[in-house]
Amino acid sequence: MIEDMLFPDQADREAARHDLDRSLSVEAGAGTGKTTLLVERIISLIKNRRATLEQIVAITFTEKAAGELKVRLREALEKTITQAEGKELGSLLQALRDLERAPISTIHSFCASLLRERPVEAGVDPNFEPLDEIGLDMLFQEAWEGWLRKEMEKKAPPLRRALALGMKLESMAQLVRQVYDNRDLIPEGSFPRPTYSIDAFLGNLEEGVQKAWVLAETNCQDKEDRGFQAIQSLREKVIELQEAGEERREVILLRELEIKSQGNKQNWKPQSSCDVQKQICQKLGAQLETLKEFIRADVMAELVEWLKKYLKTIQDEKAELGMLDFQDLLLLARNLLKGNKEVRRYFQERIRYLLVDEFQDTDPLQVEVVFFLAEDGTQAGKWEDVVVAPGKLFLVGDPKQSIYRFRRADIETYEKAKEKLEAQGDGLKAFQNFRTVPSIISWVNRVFADLIQPSEEGHFQPAYIPLVAHPDRKELVANQPGIILLVPPPNFNSQEASVGETREVEAHSIAAMIEEIVAERCPRRWVILDKKEKANRAIGYGDIALLFPTFSGIEIYEEALKAKGIPYRLEGGKEFYMRQEVRSLLCCLKALDDPADEISLVAALRSPFFGFSDEEIFLFVSCGNHLNYLSSPERKETKFAEAFSLLRSLHEKRNSVSISGTILELLSLTKALEFSLLRHGGEQTAANLRKVLEQARGFERERQATFRRFVAWLETREEEGVREGESPWSEEGEENVQLLTLHKA
Repeated sequence: MIEDMLFPDQADREAARHDLDRSLSVEAGAGTGKTTLLVERIISLIKNRRATLEQIVAITFTEKAAGELKVRLREALEKTITQAEGKELGSLLQALRDLERAPISTIHSFCASLLRERPVEAGVDPNFEPLDEIGLDMLFQEAWEGWLRKEMEKKAPPLRRALALGMKLESMAQLVRQVYDNRDLIPEGSFPRPTYSIDAFLGNLEEGVQKAWVLAETNCQDKEDRGFQAIQSLREKVIELQEAGEERREVILLRELEIKSQGNKQNWKPQSSCDVQKQICQKLGAQLETLKEFIRADVMAELVEWLKKYLKTIQDEKAELGMLDFQDLLLLARNLLKGNKEVRRYFQERIRYLLVDEFQDTDPLQVEVVFFLAEDGTQAGKWEDVVVAPGKLFLVGDPKQSIYRFRRADIETYEKAKEKLEAQGDGLKAFQNFRTVPSIISWVNRVFADLIQPSEEGHFQPAYIPLVAHPDRKELVANQPGIILLVPPPNFNSQEASVGETREVEAHSIAAMIEEIVAERCPRRWVILDKKEKANRAIGYGDIALLFPTFSGIEIYEEALKAKGIPYRLEGGKEFYMRQEVRSLLCCLKALDDPADEISLVAALRSPFFGFSDEEIFLFVSCGNHLNYLSSPERKETKFAEAFSLLRSLHEKRNSVSISGTILELLSLTKALEFSLLRHGGEQTAANLRKVLEQARGFERERQATFRRFVAWLETREEEGVREGESPWSEEGEENVQLLTLHKA
């Protein structure tokens, strides 16, 4: 725990720790000890014998955070026990014994425990199993393809209409996943459809085109004039629309009809007639665009209504398997607490106190669960109407760190919840920073106090609360500025340079600076105070991090660091499935699964796994050989014969051994991991290949997992550009420059 000192926010910190009779919301900035405050409040609850540890629920955002919170709580309990006595000591010792059973978990794990305790009322199989991301992806894709196939055979009107109007099946698959992930937001009953009239537009179109045609025929002197030609084409489209059926009319209107105001005044006599026909066309064009928006909205509404049938299909599939995904856990727990007041009362009595960390990343469903449990009574039908029991709820968060819209986190929901607690008590603020040096904090305050301002249109942006540096931090950096501006090379013209060129110059400047910092071992300019040794030491690579808004263009910075021989660690990159080694491995797996897939076979042969050049492959085929590893090449001693033999052997065994076993044997026989380590940056390459291997092991745990399904799953994630972080190849404690995004930080 942070030692007691007189800080500017001391009163609020004391209230957060010891004011146990009020439900509180604490807005705590970066590095202000949010988790520490939460731990200290739990200690106070136990010391004052308000509740046992099993009656205190602490909710965190990730499994990792939950584990860390338990460790922090154990350390705090052990430290407090040494100073306690009497009944207080007994309560603390009992809490230490109960720690492993303490309900400290993610919101999903917590909701799962509620459902398991009251499965009958929740309407779930008491032995349900949580469905992780891989399992859900696999089940969802299989169920969708089967259902879509049946609907295509029936020629479902919404499907036929959407395809006729240009929607791709890939886009439809993305839409159905969006509908599924947000199924609680789909209204009951018929989905609302927009009101519009194609006939009314066609009447206006026919009338307007006729007026424009009279003007063109009478006043245009050049029949090649673009305006004249456009009006003539419109006349033909009007005739086609009049003769077309309903489906064909929509296709013409949405995909073929285009109305632009065109024409050269010099070709029209009088010239004003050209302006008049342009005005007519401009008005018709605006009406057409409005109609197109209505048609698109109607198509989407009809599609969503149709896709509700698929939602029932996938829900039935999960029920038959006894599986619940993460969203199910939240939905069913919310429904249980909202719809069954007896169950709500039961859990309210069992849970005496509820503490939520990182509350800014809580989505609307999670807020409902938390507030219904914290209610004083069971009267509310909506969480907004909940009257929170005194002292029962404790929320800690920082809206400036909210991962907006990530996993449906909603800043407006956070603000509503905070205001609700503040209306029943005081809103607390923690702004004493314990992490960052004063020079950086003063710069951050100066810059962001003006940039971060509340929105006048709603609770979209929290106000900026300046941070205060800890006095001890002044010793950490000796005679060093908090901010250093790197000057570009003299020959660099920022006005004419592209974004890529600017990034390249910046990347090389940063790499050069890092090289200088680490190379300068003299403890005068670049030094850091080692608090354990109580002495200055030179800065190493592990003391340096590069922070990015996103990872777009990150490879430029990686190359600059590689060129200087600077070791680095990429934290949370999202281009895993686009990495060359992952794509090469996928090509090999596709070739193993389907011997007739010549494209994948060629890609596999050209990849680092086999290393054939284009010329070698061309000469091989030109000598009468076939690109089919099931047949042997003419010459048995060639490298192709060895490669084909390896592929054939793995293909034949792929369904009799585990998926990971096939991949491991491929990596072993081709020496892919060993060869990757010989190349520059090979550690990351090897780590990514091992990550695919681990994904295969995870996939094997799913029901009906097969080699083909894993290949299809991996291919789908690559094609859809699924955002996935690369595998970290170095240990946390190793000397590496860290590359990470703001959110990862």
